[in-house]
Amino acid sequence: MYPTLFEIGGFSMPSYFFFIAVGFILAVLVAKRDARRVGIDPDDVIDMALWGLILGVAGSRLLHVVADGFFMDYVNLCLDPFQVEGRDLWGRPLSELTELGLTPRRCVEDAQCYDAMTGGEPLSWWSSPKGYDVGPVCNEATGLCHPERDCFRWAYFWSGGLVFYGAFLAAASFGLYFTTKHRSGMLWAPPMGSLPRASRAPVWGGVQHFFAYLRAFPDAFLRFADLATPTLTMAMAFGRTACFLAGCCFGEVTYGPTGVVFPGGSPAHQLHRREHAQALQEQTQQLHEHLSLPVHPTQLYEVGALTVITLILFFYVRRHKRFHGEVFAWMLALYGAERFVVEFFRADYRGEWLGLSTSQLISAPLVLLGCWLLWRGLAAARLKAGTPIPLIDDGQWPPLGRPLTETVYAPRAVRWGDAQVAPVEGWRADLEKLMDKVAAGASWKEVALGRKEAPKGDEPPQGG
Repeated sequence: MYPTLFEIGGFSMPSYFFFIAVGFILAVLVAKRDARRVGIDPDDVIDMALWGLILGVAGSRLLHVVADGFFMDYVNLCLDPFQVEGRDLWGRPLSELTELGLTPRRCVEDAQCYDAMTGGEPLSWWSSPKGYDVGPVCNEATGLCHPERDCFRWAYFWSGGLVFYGAFLAAASFGLYFTTKHRSGMLWAPPMGSLPRASRAPVWGGVQHFFAYLRAFPDAFLRFADLATPTLTMAMAFGRTACFLAGCCFGEVTYGPTGVVFPGGSPAHQLHRREHAQALQEQTQQLHEHLSLPVHPTQLYEVGALTVITLILFFYVRRHKRFHGEVFAWMLALYGAERFVVEFFRADYRGEWLGLSTSQLISAPLVLLGCWLLWRGLAAARLKAGTPIPLIDDGQWPPLGRPLTETVYAPRAVRWGDAQVAPVEGWRADLEKLMDKVAAGASWKEVALGRKEAPKGDEPPQGG
């Protein structure tokens, strides 16, 4: 456990945020590199990554506040901090002291709580407290330390409390809108605003129009999701490494060969002081060192599983893709199943309902969604398998995708409702912009194979 990676001049770099940042940057670089090969504007990757980061952090924090069992604590931090469970000067919560029959080290003034929190060192905005996990305010009636009143503590994502599924759902929801609106990888399709609305209602009509467009042209989101999915699982592996170094998301007690121990004061050690006090005391007397009991390294279990999933998606599924959304569907099914199983080995406190954790309740429908996308896509692919229509698409050879009824560059009429909509002004300009960024004078086969240069004048292939 290395919660702080390094310190320079009083500035401390938390290992948690360092590894998450590294994973995010690598994911963006890899996706941006591959975007040109699959016919997606690399600028769309950057824009989506930045918006996904902002909304992902917000969604991750929001799900923690709502579902992890700390909602009333955040409410009380604003209304009456003394309603939040107090801790003595050694950072032991009142419930633990009562359960174990221990005598608390009480405070008599705020300065004692502040010194216990900071470890006697000056506290600055760029450094973390060095002392115990206590608040700086002393409740003289009980002699326990409490946090300060803070109505915005729920928003402090840098203080911990981030849930991956909150980030995933928020970023995916925005990605559905962003990629569809910008027609990522399919600028041959008409702009959404150029098609007539079924309803003139300002809000509900816009929602209806968006989902009608999404049903007609779903490939933008699915193509982008296939591009981003392997890089996402790679970034998640870095994130779980960060969890291991920070000591969060730990597993149940185990005395098997995979068991690891965390230092005294870690979240695992604090939990074991409350729930396994006798075993922890015997271990401390034997080792003469304050350590947690051995626990399942669930963080590393996920690192291994995510690494395997990333390799499968990158080097097999993506290369043998049969329909748009297949890589995304396999990620939902594989990661959802892996996460559902690993959650049974976790012991850290998180929200539960019907005996399942919040993550399990989200994983189950995602697995079903992934399986449904696979069934639907494979069924459609089998129906198209015998159709002798030349195809062009995104990096696979033979190519896969929309029919070449004319030339690849030419806009074409599309069916919208019960009518055929002809190409509109500005359509061709969008296509030319795409070709400038993607083709760059290469033949279609060279573009499909991911090469940057090829002889000019090659025509798209006439067979799949």
